[in-house]
Amino acid sequence: MTMELRKTIDIACAREKAQLVLKNCKIVCVFTGDIIEGDIAVENGYIAGVGTYEGSKELDMKGMYVSPGLIDSHVHIDKPIDGHSPGLTGNALSAYAAAGVRTDHECSSTDEMRERLRLGMYVHIREGSAARNLEALLEGVTLRNSSRCTFCTDDKHPHELLEEGHIDSIIRKAVKRGLDVVDAIRMATINPALCYGLKNTGAIAPGYKADMVVFADLKDFRPNMVFKDGRLAARDGVPLFEVKPGTSECMKARMDIKAFTPEDMQRRLDNLLGRKGD
Repeated sequence: MTMELRKTIDIACAREKAQLVLKNCKIVCVFTGDIIEGDIAVENGYIAGVGTYEGSKELDMKGMYVSPGLIDSHVHIDKPIDGHSPGLTGNALSAYAAAGVRTDHECSSTDEMRERLRLGMYVHIREGSAARNLEALLEGVTLRNSSRCTFCTDDKHPHELLEEGHIDSIIRKAVKRGLDVVDAIRMATINPALCYGLKNTGAIAPGYKADMVVFADLKDFRPNMVFKDGRLAARDGVPLFEVKPGTSECMKARMDIKAFTPEDMQRRLDNLLGRKGD
C-alpha cells in the first residue's frame, strides 16, 4: 500500500483532515438517484469520501446542490470516433454496429433513436447551433433506456456558449420539457463517462475525480461554482484560471486523400454490406 493510498484511506475514515472539504452539500447521486446531504472530502484531485469530514480548507455550500462535472459526448474540439448514420436502418444499420460503431449523434426521430438503442448503441441527443434534436428525441427517452442516452452539442458557436451556456443549457431545456432532473444530470455525467470508458469520472463518490458543479436550484440548473480536479475553476460565470495563448501542432496537420469517384465509394459500400456489383 502506497503512502498516498494510506493517507486517502485515513481521510475517508475521518482520521485525517482532507485538503479540501465542501461542507453542507446536497449531493446528486447518479448511481441511485438520491439527493444526499453531507460533506465532500477532496484529496489530490480526487474525492476521498462523502459523509462528515474536516478539511485544511473548508467551503460552506450552505445547502446548495453538487453534481459531477458535465460532459459533452460529442463536440468538435477533439476528434472522437463517433457514429454518423442519419437515415441508416435495417440490415445496413446492423452492419454499421457490427463494424464496431457504438454511438450516433445524428438521430432526428424517436424511431431512429429506438432502433439504435435496441442494437446496443448509445444515442447522443444533439442540441447545438446547427442541429437541434432535443425536443424531438426527448419523447423517446424512458426510464428503461435513459442509461444509453447522453447529451451533446456537436458544435456550438462561441457567442451562444456565452449567452445560453453549454451542456447546462441542455439540462435546463430537458427538465423544462418534463425530463426528470436527476436523469438529465445522469445523461450529462455518468452516461457519457461509461460510454467512452472515462475511468473514475462522472460521479460524486470515493475514488472519482473531483470534477464538480455547484448549483442552487434543482429545477433550474445554473452553475454557481465549477471545480476541476478539486480546484475551483469558475465562480458565478467568471473563470478563475489563466488561458495561455498558443497553437497546437495537431491543428496544423492536414489529410492528403487520393482522388476517388462516386463509383469507388459505391464499391466500398457494396463490399462492406456483402453485396455483389454489376
